[in-house]
Amino acid sequence: MSEGSSASRPPQHGRATTNPIQCYDILHDSVPPGLDGFRILHLTDLHVGRRSTRAVRELAARPEPPDGPPDLIVLTGDAMSHPGDEPHALAMLERLAASARAPIVGIFGNHDSDDLVRRAGSLPIRWLRNEMVQVHPDLAIVGTSWPEDLLACPVPARPSFRLCLVHHPTEIHAASRMGMDLVLAGHTHGGQVRLTPDHLPHTSCDLPGPLASGVLRLDRTTMVISRGLGTVWAPIRLRCPAQAPLLTLRRGPVEASPTLRRVIRW
Repeated sequence: MSEGSSASRPPQHGRATTNPIQCYDILHDSVPPGLDGFRILHLTDLHVGRRSTRAVRELAARPEPPDGPPDLIVLTGDAMSHPGDEPHALAMLERLAASARAPIVGIFGNHDSDDLVRRAGSLPIRWLRNEMVQVHPDLAIVGTSWPEDLLACPVPARPSFRLCLVHHPTEIHAASRMGMDLVLAGHTHGGQVRLTPDHLPHTSCDLPGPLASGVLRLDRTTMVISRGLGTVWAPIRLRCPAQAPLLTLRRGPVEASPTLRRVIRW
């Protein structure tokens, strides 16, 4: 059986719905029967300012693919870019929360100001700061906001599936030590500008370019690094389109990896 596929249907590697939503099956043998088919829409790096990208505006207005709402929406940081962007980011988050037909759980990233963190607390979004929340009898979510300290978070008890929200993908090492099943991250923008598919001049993290986006594996922990929706410093994306992964959990075998490796490239 190939990575990212299921026995009951063909591989879902990037099957297009409404751009930038892309669908992927995530296999793990820790997925309980009650979560098989559970859909998670992963939104990250909106970087809303006085202007926002078309992808951000469209998803805030209708955060779901044409075939219906996901079961859960997660935000993994950087709703804004610069000081003064707070009103614009809050308005976008309010629009997202009002239009969503699924619960929203989020964390904050390094661009999110203290003022945004304070004001966003009034929104119907469950923000996690070194906390855990159980949104489904079989699903426990751990989240750490900037400045991140994942090891300070509680570790969910089994048999719950362990979902971890971080902004910086380098937290994969701590997540693996904690026995997390699936980690969702952003921050890198997938490089935002790529000279070739694997040549990312800048990723804002310690991971090399080929490991700065896509689906990775360390031990039995799978990590999804989204390219994100917004841009920073310059409103340009080259060979790196905006992305909002729609992840369907599937029960299936997972091949442990003693070193960090890429499972799916995007």
